[in-house]
Amino acid sequence: MGEWTPQQRRWITRQYHRMRKWAPVYDPTVPLKLENPSTVRRLYEIDPWDRYSLWEGRYRWKLLWGADIVADLPDLSAPERLSAVYTYVKWWWMVVAHTALDAARAAADPYFTGSICAKAAAEFLRIEFLRHGWHPISRDEALSLAASRSEPGSFLRRLNEYVQSGYSAFDGDLVRETVDYLPRRVSSLCSRLTVDLESCVSRPVSIEIDGAPSEHFHTDAESTAVNRLREYLQKEWEDSVQVFETVGMAFVMDEIVLVIRGSKLPGYDRLLAFNRFRDSVGNGLRRNLACFLNVDDTLLQLHPADRNQAWQAILTRAANPETVLPLPFPQAAQAIGWSQAVEDFLRLEITLFEEALDSPAVYKANALDFLRMFWKYLQMVIVARTSAQGRALFPQTVDAVRRGTCRIRAPQSDLLPELASAYFALLAGKSRDLGWMQPAAVEYLKEVRSAA
Repeated sequence: MGEWTPQQRRWITRQYHRMRKWAPVYDPTVPLKLENPSTVRRLYEIDPWDRYSLWEGRYRWKLLWGADIVADLPDLSAPERLSAVYTYVKWWWMVVAHTALDAARAAADPYFTGSICAKAAAEFLRIEFLRHGWHPISRDEALSLAASRSEPGSFLRRLNEYVQSGYSAFDGDLVRETVDYLPRRVSSLCSRLTVDLESCVSRPVSIEIDGAPSEHFHTDAESTAVNRLREYLQKEWEDSVQVFETVGMAFVMDEIVLVIRGSKLPGYDRLLAFNRFRDSVGNGLRRNLACFLNVDDTLLQLHPADRNQAWQAILTRAANPETVLPLPFPQAAQAIGWSQAVEDFLRLEITLFEEALDSPAVYKANALDFLRMFWKYLQMVIVARTSAQGRALFPQTVDAVRRGTCRIRAPQSDLLPELASAYFALLAGKSRDLGWMQPAAVEYLKEVRSAA
């Protein structure tokens, strides 16, 4: 963090790229973030992930040189802290699933994969302690404390010995045991955070979901892929496994979101095999297949795709009511609050979309990506504005979004049916050039933005 000149930014970036060649913890897919004091404060206000990191930095970071930028950041309210911690939990599950549940990636660097598993398990334990005192402790301290309370020879005892030895040798199969251990632990933690978030709800908001089943569609190839996944699960896992389809704001509107529910949790080998099969059936589809494992009242993503903010990695009723409510689960029928996690997601995503509208890069996006952004932005604006009136409307389809624009009295345009037709055509694999419609669509979204 600092006031960097362009030359300094280039030099720091070069050094970062040199370091990541020999230090695998520097993930080459994660961009380097160089912030200045003004952007640090802005991220602290709107982004729960950065909010958590900066809030913890006030307690744990050691100032080596320069001004203490984080010391002057304002205190967080209880809901803001909870939303930030919840986002951090999602990010760590994403790291585990992305690393340990991909056979090729896990085999490529077993030492790195093992260290990730150990760190993730310790982070979840640390967050459990954090909930009680709101004063950060290190993950080594959290793991050591949890291990001291567990039985001799238990997974946590052996994991602590592995960490204390400098990640040299684990007595057992570290990756397998971590993946077998974490789902229940993470689900239990998320359940408690859900209760915490709902207990801090400051305003009552009822929820209305719009999107008839007939308005959802799959191509023949997509329907075949979904059916093959169902058949695979029923054959390879157990006869009683169920697969449900749902949608939500954490996804683009055409993403295929599947929730897998069985009478018992699958083991590590079955999860690895399922992810390989999912890759094979999803290859070549224009839509992403997002698959989640239902563990108690939490949905854990098995094949993370959103590596930036990990919004999709974990779904719960406190943060994703529009996704959980339609599911035929007992927990879906429980009272849903309008939590800080929902508020944070909407504010951040709408802010980023609106900033993109003023960037020349928006005109360079390919047609399908642009239309995904177009309908996604309208969907989130509808949710945000209707929630301010006490009844949040979640439009789940393009037709529902078009109806929702009337609800919020957004400008109406003959462009909307044209853009809807182009979106469906592109999803069906047909060629469609937006031409004049793309700049006209950007101007329409700017009208919607200014009509707030």
